[in-house]
Amino acid sequence: MSSVIDPLLSSPSAALWPFLPPHLVRTFALAYLSNVLVFFSGCKRYQKPVQRMWFLSVYASGAMTVCALPFFVDWLSNGCSMAAIKPRTALAETACVSFMAHLFADLSLGLIFYRDHLPLGWKWIHHSIFICLLSYTLSHGLSHFFTLGGMMELPIYVLFLGFLEPQLKSDYLNIGVLVTFRIVFNAILAAQFWLPSVQMLWVHTAPWWVCGALNTAIIPGHIWIMHRIVGRFLRERGEKRTARLAE
Repeated sequence: MSSVIDPLLSSPSAALWPFLPPHLVRTFALAYLSNVLVFFSGCKRYQKPVQRMWFLSVYASGAMTVCALPFFVDWLSNGCSMAAIKPRTALAETACVSFMAHLFADLSLGLIFYRDHLPLGWKWIHHSIFICLLSYTLSHGLSHFFTLGGMMELPIYVLFLGFLEPQLKSDYLNIGVLVTFRIVFNAILAAQFWLPSVQMLWVHTAPWWVCGALNTAIIPGHIWIMHRIVGRFLRERGEKRTARLAE
């Protein structure tokens, strides 16, 4: 059956979305469908539109974190060496194309079920940029490096899970994983990707500056998220302290 379906899907894909390799079209379709199924599986428990959006993000960020773990272990256990990361092409490509499918699903489902929570900057512009980046990554043999960076999705998983299930929420855990992976880890990767010795790992498939530029560009956004979460944490602590004093 796949020998019949794949060519039918690959030809339109090559014409409409040339950066998605034909052999990943079926993976994209299945990943998109899985997002839809997961979304509807949570609709009964989570009634509010924003909760449904969080639920879909928890699924995607959790899946990306799991896929990133083998690459992160390679990197960390070898003294943070980029050269030690095994390509694991099938896993890396599946992780990237599945994350791309999630971005499409988030926008398309959001238009129907949580339109008020689709801001232009945070959703439409952010998702469009990352869809293009993922397409470039997949077509230039950089999927294992992108998947390594997928560990930066762990803070999103922890944060949104706490929003969905307040009994699991921990402000200290949220701040801890955010600082570890979206500030420190991000900064280390950005610095490493500018090293000529590391850039030699992809010099035959992509421009030398690509990975460094991407990881450097997202640092301000992560700092902004950190600022908002810490500000919210301090504000809530202040409100609780004021409430106790008023008793």
